[in-house]
Order: sequence, then C-alpha cells, then structure tokens
Amino acid sequence: MLTPNDPPKVTTVDGAGPRHITFHPDKPWMYVVNETNSSVSVFAFDADSGTIRPIQHISTLPDGYTDKSYCADIHITPDARFLYATNRGHDSMAGFVVDSSTGKITSIGQFPTAPWPREFHIDPAGTFLYTAGQKSDQLIMYHIDEATGYLERIKAYTVGQGPVWVEIVELEENKDQ
Repeated sequence: MLTPNDPPKVTTVDGAGPRHITFHPDKPWMYVVNETNSSVSVFAFDADSGTIRPIQHISTLPDGYTDKSYCADIHITPDARFLYATNRGHDSMAGFVVDSSTGKITSIGQFPTAPWPREFHIDPAGTFLYTAGQKSDQLIMYHIDEATGYLERIKAYTVGQGPVWVEIVELEENKDQ
C-alpha cells in the first residue's frame, strides 16, 4: 500500500519541466534535469523518509543565450566528480563540477555536439561519454578530462536515422571458448 510522504510533494521552479533524474552514488543528493527551462535542480534526498529538499537550481546554458533549447538527459560520472546534461537547441553538453561536501554544482561550460543531443551515457570507468544527435544521425564520442571534466571530442560515428538512445553494455569474456 502506498502512503504519501510528509511533505507529500516538493515545489520546483515555475516552468522547469522536470524530465530525468540521477542520484549521487555515495551521498544523499539527487540531480534533476529540467527540460523546458534548460536547467538542473539539486535536491537533498532523505532515503529513510523518501523526501527531497531543493538546495540549488542552475542553468545549463551559457549566459546571454536566448534561443530555444530543451534539456533531455542527465548523468553523473562513476566517481561523482562531474555531472553532464544535454541541451537540445543549443546543441551542447553542459558540464558541471560536483562539490563533494555540499552536492552543489558549478558550471564548467558547454561543449558542442551533434544537432539535437537527446540521450547519452558515460562508460563505467568514467573515461568516455557518448551522445546521440537525433537530428544528425550520429553518435559522438568524447574523452572526459579526469582533472577538469572538460569533454574532448574524439570521433563521430554515423549510426542511422534519428538516434535517440545510448546504452553501454559490459560483456564478460567467455573463457571456455
């Protein structure tokens, strides 16, 4: 049986349009990408009560950008040092440094990508980021700088019409063959 939390809801920034979430792997923080106002909201998460409390709201776009843009996806690196979100319209990956003592994030900038970056994924080692450009028919591979979190574009792969999902699958070697 489900029962509402106390409080039963959290109020977000007007017009934010929450879309996807990711959790810090070791600390009680939750990161929400907001589609309609191109931003990230940071929340303190209480696992015992199941409640969240807002602690930060930050844009994914550069200062002065006024054209339409919509966020789609959000992920944190396995070591929880960097957070990334897609900007569809601005056609970039927004990068952030995660403060390990507060959970708050600081922008490290936007990195150009293929048109209409929808979904993306970070490899399990936190070394590479791959994003699908839905209006480009491409998958873009980036190297994540371990010191700064900056993304270095390595290669673009043509993958077919309108890619909308990226998944990284780890395979185990079968030593019996």
